[in-house]
Amino acid sequence: MLAKNTQNIIKWGILLMPAIFPLYFLRFEVWQLPFTVPEILVYLLFAGFVLTGGMSKEFVRQIVREKIFWAAAVFFLAAVISTFIVPESIANIDGGYEKGFDSALGMLKGWIFMPLLYALMVYSVKEKKILVLSLLISGVWLSMWALWQVVSGDFVTIDGRASAFYESANYLALYLGPICVLWGVFFLKVSRVGHFLGLGLLAYLALFFSASYAGWIAVFAGLGFYLILSKNFTRKFKVSAVAMVLLAFLIFGFSQVGSEKMEGFFEFEERSSTSARLQIWDASISMIGDHPVLGVGLGQFQVNYQWKMKDLYWDDTYEWLMPHPHNFFMGIWLNFGLLGLVAMVWLLILAFSRVKSDFQMMIAAALFAVIIHGCFDMPFMKNDLALQFWLLILLLL
Repeated sequence: MLAKNTQNIIKWGILLMPAIFPLYFLRFEVWQLPFTVPEILVYLLFAGFVLTGGMSKEFVRQIVREKIFWAAAVFFLAAVISTFIVPESIANIDGGYEKGFDSALGMLKGWIFMPLLYALMVYSVKEKKILVLSLLISGVWLSMWALWQVVSGDFVTIDGRASAFYESANYLALYLGPICVLWGVFFLKVSRVGHFLGLGLLAYLALFFSASYAGWIAVFAGLGFYLILSKNFTRKFKVSAVAMVLLAFLIFGFSQVGSEKMEGFFEFEERSSTSARLQIWDASISMIGDHPVLGVGLGQFQVNYQWKMKDLYWDDTYEWLMPHPHNFFMGIWLNFGLLGLVAMVWLLILAFSRVKSDFQMMIAAALFAVIIHGCFDMPFMKNDLALQFWLLILLLL
C-alpha cells in the first residue's frame, strides 16, 4: 500500500510539474552548486520514480523502441561534446575573462539534462490532458502577474512592456505563445470547454501587453496550422475561422500604428529591433562559417558574438549584449554544433510525423508556433522554455 501511494505521489508530481515551470527564478545553492526550484523537484521526482520501479525492464524496452528518444540521445551527446570543447576561461572584449566551462556545464545541467529527465518521466504517464491543464495553469498565473504590472505600472523592463518576473518581455512572449495557441484551439471548440475559457483571455492580454510582434506572428501561425490541417471542422468553418484569425492579426497591427515599436519594426538604417536583428543574423552566419562542425560551444554565443561584431561593425554595432542569435536553428547550430542541429531537425520531423488525433494536432500547432517564433527569437535555451519544449514533444507520443 505504501509503495502504491508513493507511486501515485510521484505520478501526480509529474502531472502537476508544468504548473511551476517558470519558477526557475527561485534559486538556491546546495554544497555551493546552484539549483532552481523546478530543477530540484525534477531530481527528487526522478529519484522517487526510479526507487518505485519506474525504470522497469518493460519501460526501458519501450524507450529503446521509441525513435524520438534516440534523436534526443544524439542531441544530448551533442550537448555533452559542446560543453567539453569550451575552455575553462575565455577572453572577453572588455579585457577580462569569462568562466566558459563552468557556464557551459551549468547550462548542460539545467537546460538539457534536467528537462530530458522530466521528459523521460512524462513518457510514463497516460493522463496527457492533465499535463496540458497544468501547462495552462502556469500561463494563467504568469499572465496575472504581467497584467498586474500593466495596472500598477510597476514594470521590470525599462521599455514599459509587460514581462511578469522576466528581465525581457520577449521571454514572457516565448513562454506564453504555445499556451495561447492551446487556448485558441479551445476557443474554436467553445461548446466543449465552457466557462473555463475566460482564463485564456488573460494569456492573450498578457501577450498583447508584452508587445512582442514575433509572439503574435507565432500564435496566429499556430492557429492557422491547426485550422488548415485539422479534420475536426467543415471547410466553411475553416474558411470563416481563418478569416477571423487574419482579421484579429490586422486589428492588432492597426493598434500598433504610430507606436514607437512599430516605427522601429520597419526601420532598417538606424538603430531598431529590426536593424539589430539583421546585424545579429549576419554575425551568426559568419560565426557558423567559422565553426561549421562544432559550433562555438554551449552558452558561448555572446562572448564570440562580441568579437565578431568588433570585426564586422565595431562602432556601428547596435547591440553588444546578446546571449542568443535570435534564431532557433542558428542558435542550435552554434550552441550544439552540426550534430546537434541534425538531431534537432530529426527530432522535429519524428514529432510531427506522429500526429494522428485531434489532440496531437493541437499540440503540433503549439509546437509549430514555437518554431515560427524561433525565426525571430531563441526558444528552448532557458530552463522553462526547455521544459515546455520537451513536454510538447512528449505529448505527441
